[in-house]
Amino acid sequence: MFKKYARAVDNERERKDLFVHYVLGVVFAVITYLLLAVSFVATFMIEDGMPLEQVALLENVMVFSALGFTLFGIGWLIVHITFKARFKAIVKRSTYGTESPQVAEYRQNVVNENQTLKKRTGWSVWVMIVCIAVSVGLIVVDTIKNPESEEISSPIFIISVAVAVLGILTNFFANYFAKLKSLEAGKTAEQASDVQQIDAMQGRKYKYKTHEDKNLQNYKYLFPTEELRSQIEELNAKRQKQTSVCLIIGVVVAFVIATFAFGGEMLFGSLQGYFVPVFLTASCIVSTVPSILFTVRGKPIENKQKEILLSDPSLALNLQVFNLYDDYGKKFGFIPYLSMALSIVGGYVLAILFPQTMYSALTIIVYFVLILIQSKQVQKLRIKAIEIERQIDGE
Repeated sequence: MFKKYARAVDNERERKDLFVHYVLGVVFAVITYLLLAVSFVATFMIEDGMPLEQVALLENVMVFSALGFTLFGIGWLIVHITFKARFKAIVKRSTYGTESPQVAEYRQNVVNENQTLKKRTGWSVWVMIVCIAVSVGLIVVDTIKNPESEEISSPIFIISVAVAVLGILTNFFANYFAKLKSLEAGKTAEQASDVQQIDAMQGRKYKYKTHEDKNLQNYKYLFPTEELRSQIEELNAKRQKQTSVCLIIGVVVAFVIATFAFGGEMLFGSLQGYFVPVFLTASCIVSTVPSILFTVRGKPIENKQKEILLSDPSLALNLQVFNLYDDYGKKFGFIPYLSMALSIVGGYVLAILFPQTMYSALTIIVYFVLILIQSKQVQKLRIKAIEIERQIDGE
């Protein structure tokens, strides 16, 4: 959303110019993805026994869409880089006389957040670079050993792909969990600033967003007993670290299965339809273990806290917050597991029906739709909880 950038600009004309730059990037991105989708669809539509005229037409669509994807992709990259550079210059500039203090504070908070993320994730960038370098080296070795081979499913080539993907995912998850840590601490730029007041000054209607909620991941109101809160926070910190490691392990396992159990056919051959469900099975099963352990180990702590809340009338408001979360867990806590299960089962069904295509990837849509439904319920939960938390803070 553009408003996270707009909040750093006090001058209305400059804000409008920045918005035009932002929209240009969105247009290039949408066209790039559309052309990529057209290219994939055309590829999937080609079948054995199809008339030559249709094959030629689809091949032309593939070529021109791939060319357009490349050109618009380069354009998108240029616009994205120049926009980021422009915004970086905005947040780092000195405060000027007519700038509102809220906007100046927001800009400083953006700088602080970026510096924190850079310190936490700098190592993952080097891991990604090394993995990509190793991947390229393996491809070169494979080419030298088999200069005339056109086979793309050789063990060395598959390993090179797995190493590159491992490096990229390491960087991705390092950034994800670093941002999650800032979110839990309530120290993102949006959480640490008065964004509601900034939106009012800039003529925007403020709408609650979970990533702007400084108490979204805070256990202060759920666990007012300090000792129990420390225990649950420690468990949650372990869960995050274990989940990131398990996700990477799951991805590696998926590639190993696809490579060595089926001779590369699952990646580049007649069984490629099975890759997505196998990938989801390996990564989801392994990564859900920490969440299950967190739930099991955290239950006794929750029960102790609930007993205290029920026995202490001064904690009546905290009990209301606790009951809100308890009801949410009973009604919607199963959604992440259901979304994974449906995506995996649906993927295998499509893989059985269309083993030579990647139609099984469509089941990922089910996962994101259910997660979107859950996020909407989280918003409703937090809006109710915030009102009670304000009453607690006012006491």
